[in-house]
Amino acid sequence: MKSRKSFLALVFILILLLVPGCSKQYQSEEVDINNKININDLSAKKTIPVDIDLLKNNEPLLLGEYELNKNNFIVYNINATGGGNINIGFTKEKEYDPDKLLIGHFGYTSTALKNDILDLSSIESITDGIYYLWISSYEGDLKDIKGEVLIAD
Repeated sequence: MKSRKSFLALVFILILLLVPGCSKQYQSEEVDINNKININDLSAKKTIPVDIDLLKNNEPLLLGEYELNKNNFIVYNINATGGGNINIGFTKEKEYDPDKLLIGHFGYTSTALKNDILDLSSIESITDGIYYLWISSYEGDLKDIKGEVLIAD
């Protein structure tokens, strides 16, 4: 059974490599978006500074409420130290629920986000209105969390 799965995987990879244009269909949407957007072309609407000494594991912190619309881009530039991983994103409700983070980065095993751009026009569930920006750490504490979140047009 294992050799059949390996064979099928090899055939799939060969098709992707040999059939012109086929591999482009399997690129993730975020990769496509980031390749099309030049951060220098964005017009800053609001810069949200992030400067936190310590963020305990699974203790989310509200960074504020912000008006967003479908024409916005969100750019994350954040660095931290420690054994945790960054969760950051916006919710429609003021109460934190990690399952309801709509616009952000979560589930990454990282202490750094650099020029991570999200195009809100590509997210169907986004409507114009007030959103709440949350940051949290999972799988450990984070220290010296510094950077900014940019809301741009």
